[in-house]
Amino acid sequence: MQKPAVFLDRDGILNALVFDDACGVMGPPLDVEHVVLLRDAAELVRALNERGYLVLVVTSQPALAQGRLSVMKLDLIHGRLRMLLARAGARVDGFFFCPHDPRARYVPGASVRPELVTGCRCAKPSPGLILQAAGVHRVELRRSFMLCRDLRDVRAGRSATVDTILLTKGSMTDLEAPPELRPGHVAVDASAVVHVIDSLREAMMNE
Repeated sequence: MQKPAVFLDRDGILNALVFDDACGVMGPPLDVEHVVLLRDAAELVRALNERGYLVLVVTSQPALAQGRLSVMKLDLIHGRLRMLLARAGARVDGFFFCPHDPRARYVPGASVRPELVTGCRCAKPSPGLILQAAGVHRVELRRSFMLCRDLRDVRAGRSATVDTILLTKGSMTDLEAPPELRPGHVAVDASAVVHVIDSLREAMMNE
């Protein structure tokens, strides 16, 4: 039987971004010890679990193509996230990642992996990761959502035909985006996300 799911980005929704010394910008953690669960992340995931949604993480990890991260280390990072969430009674049902980066460049101390320096159908804003996760877990897309951190996530969700919720401190009128990139809904925090989903679930049940 198909089940509804909430697809979500990982970095900036579940875990905090960290400063990347090599690139001089904030980015995803590349080591287990840098994994910090964001406030309200466990509360959000637990609420989705309780409502019967699969929680599926879809994340682009170009550091794999850049040679700065291995699949083994990425698995350890995801294991750390699972453990931190489990301590709070929350569960992620699957992690799906894109390893590609068509613009990967040399970073001191790393070796670029040429086979991953390519375009692909899995990197957002393409819907490939969402569709892959949906196929593995037999997801009913019509009743599912994409929780987005940016407009690339929104486009990926819309392309996969799932409703989109943008986590942002602004309002819908603040968004400077063309119609095809506008999310279905906006939410300022975890509790607002749950409120949006509860309202939409009730509307679906009354159809």
